[in-house]
Amino acid sequence: MNGPINSRFAVGPFVAGAPMLLIGVLFIAGLDSTMGDILGWIFVVVGVALLVLSMLMFRELSRWNKLRRTGWQKLVVKMVVDDAYGERDKTLVDTKDGKYRIAMARYPLELRDEIESSNVIEYVGELGDDTAILVRPRKGELEYFARCRSLAMLQPGTSA
Repeated sequence: MNGPINSRFAVGPFVAGAPMLLIGVLFIAGLDSTMGDILGWIFVVVGVALLVLSMLMFRELSRWNKLRRTGWQKLVVKMVVDDAYGERDKTLVDTKDGKYRIAMARYPLELRDEIESSNVIEYVGELGDDTAILVRPRKGELEYFARCRSLAMLQPGTSA
């Protein structure tokens, strides 16, 4: 998994996989034909795959929730002007030490202005090249998905 997972998305594979598994078992047990067995096994395999995907997503969701409860860290940042995209699409900040650039997608402009005035955000996750993190302007505020990139790995003309 490549970032924070919303619980709505983790429920989807379970809701689709459980009935598929049941339908597959009913096809295998109920129909006395080769085509019914083939179709049943296809349903069983796809259903099991969706259930495994759902379990992996819930495990990742649990990991991010643990981080959200305990792992918030403050980070001093500065705003970066992004000419390539509209300011409603993406907000870019660089860390004070100049190692990382964080791109926050669909960030409200009011919060963007607040970050620009305070130059401090809180984050959860690992800062690294091409990693996903959760960002908020301060404790108690809404959390937003962000992407962290190493400034050394960014090519000239590439934003984040």
